Amino acid sequence: MFGRGGYFYLTYNSDKAQTALLNIRGNSGLYINGEPHAGDPYNSGWLYIPVKLKKGINELYVRGAMITAGLSFPKSAVLLEAADATVPVIVAGAKNDTLKGALVVINTTGGNTKNLRLKAVMAGREKITEVPAVPQLSTRKVPFAFDASGVSAAGKAECVVTLLDGNKVLDETKVTMEIVNEGAQYSRTFISAIDGVYNIMP
Repeated sequence: MFGRGGYFYLTYNSDKAQTALLNIRGNSGLYINGEPHAGDPYNSGWLYIPVKLKKGINELYVRGAMITAGLSFPKSAVLLEAADATVPVIVAGAKNDTLKGALVVINTTGGNTKNLRLKAVMAGREKITEVPAVPQLSTRKVPFAFDASGVSAAGKAECVVTLLDGNKVLDETKVTMEIVNEGAQYSRTFISAIDGVYNIMP
């Protein structure tokens, strides 16, 4: 962690040219090797930025307060991030076969993704969703359909989401969702009729 506020100059010495995921919390914006990137001013911790590292010294110029910085090296070139998942609260006994959630897909490659799919399995029920193109070195929040009709009791349940390229598994993650009885407070997800943005409504 660095300081209370202002501008910070950080470096990372890479032994080779490679792609990494940059996570910096508490900053309003940054430059890495001269390229501008968005920040995480609310210190949420869910923003992972695909960046190209060159061999040798890589320079970061960051504006923010109480900054925490880290680099990670993903096992897959295209992967899922569930830290900022958008999911509903499931009402037991309701019509739950066509629910929707959303996860971030991260593309660390030098080209746009094509023909990827998300497979969601919950309580033995499976749904497949086509993934829209994710531009090179970027992230995109992608909606997926899931079938929760196999869930019948209040509590917690896991939905296993797999990122597929044909039959090849690129990445997999688990999303825990809350189940409540009918009459309890809940939230639902929907796609906005105004601009197509994925939202959550109480």
